[in-house]
Parts: sequence; C-alpha cells; structure tokens
Amino acid sequence: MSETKWSDVGARWAEEVGSALGFTKETPLLGLSEEVDYQGSCYFVAQPAPDEAVIYGWSYGSCSGCDSWEDRESEIAPEVQASAQRMTLAQFREHAASVLAVPAPDYDSGPSHRKAVEYAVAALALAHGETP
Repeated sequence: MSETKWSDVGARWAEEVGSALGFTKETPLLGLSEEVDYQGSCYFVAQPAPDEAVIYGWSYGSCSGCDSWEDRESEIAPEVQASAQRMTLAQFREHAASVLAVPAPDYDSGPSHRKAVEYAVAALALAHGETP
C-alpha cells in the first residue's frame, strides 16, 4: 500500500491549507476524500508527527459567488488554523469511533469527513498489522 502524502491532494486551495497547517509536501495523509473539478471538496486526516492527527475539510467553487475564499485569500490561513482539529492518535481513535458509530446516510456518495476517517482508521490498522 503506497503512502498518500500532502502533495497528492489535488483540490483547489490545497497549497494554502497545507501552508496554514505547517505541512510539507511529504506530510503523510492517513485518510483523504476529495472531489477535484471546477467545484469540489476535500476532507483529510493528516499525521504531521508520529502521535498527532489533524482533521480538516473544505469545499470550493469556480467563482466568488460559490467559493467564499475567492475574494478572501488573506483570511484562509487564520480560518484554517482556527478550524482544524488537532489531536493525538489516541484522541483520533476515540473521535473515529464516535463518527463511525453513526450509520452513514444513504446519500453519502461524495467526499466526506466520514470517508476520510474510515480511510484513516484502515491505514492505522494496516500500519499496526491489524485487520481494518
């Protein structure tokens, strides 16, 4: 299984989000769920340090009418820093258990926080020789 890294994120604003969170192109991603087009969204669980998880997600559009960051580029970093969830891996496992305890809605076909968490749980299990 190849490791997904921050450089693999293709969504609009990825460079700004990564910079705001102090990520490098090599920062590992435990989970990534994104839809990349002229409009899209990205949700991820990153592991910037051995015992740290960072969860964040955003959506974007093709113009200022449907992309709130379009005219506010200078405000992206503070918004991302204030909204990103930083936690230990133990805290992430607790968070994941609570997220996955709720049944997924039938309409959950696109990228989502839940999918990123599911992928991260599987990646952590595989990394520890467990069955996801």
